[in-house]
Amino acid sequence: MHTSTKIIIAENIILFSAPPILWLTSFEPPFAYELHKLLHITGAVLFLGNIVVTGLWMFFADRTHNQQVIHFAAKTTNWMDVCFTGPGVILVFFNGLWLSASWGVAPFGFLNVGWLLIALGLFLLSGVIWFYLIFLQECFIQTTIGNKYPAEFKPLIVRWYIWGAIAISLPLISMALMIIKPTILI
Repeated sequence: MHTSTKIIIAENIILFSAPPILWLTSFEPPFAYELHKLLHITGAVLFLGNIVVTGLWMFFADRTHNQQVIHFAAKTTNWMDVCFTGPGVILVFFNGLWLSASWGVAPFGFLNVGWLLIALGLFLLSGVIWFYLIFLQECFIQTTIGNKYPAEFKPLIVRWYIWGAIAISLPLISMALMIIKPTILI
């Protein structure tokens, strides 16, 4: 397993183990609302920017049909997930939880707000898809070791494009809900 994949897994362990710990302890936001909002938006920029750019990065690498270029792009995509997607998700998620406290009783205030609940659901579904994309990226790294363009790479990249498009669309819709805040009854 590539080092970057191991780091991505560690980031996700942190991401999924910390909320229960936060909920079992005090849920008081450690900073002012405005700072959490800034960190939340910064995380969204890192996260959304990286998932769009890495999609284009892999697309252009794939078009070369050059095994070395694709291998480099696959490893770089994983490292960009380590440096930008993972930290962006962490900033969006944790600061979003603290911001959601302003919509009701912490830590579950978001359960009473339709657009917020749907936006969170889309974000989490995107995360589930991201796990599959990480698996595919690890396959890219392993299958492109060698001297020629591997035949088994094409079906992998097609799946990555399809699921990647869905994984990009869901947080974009989530972002639109966060900005527009439509009245959605639950």
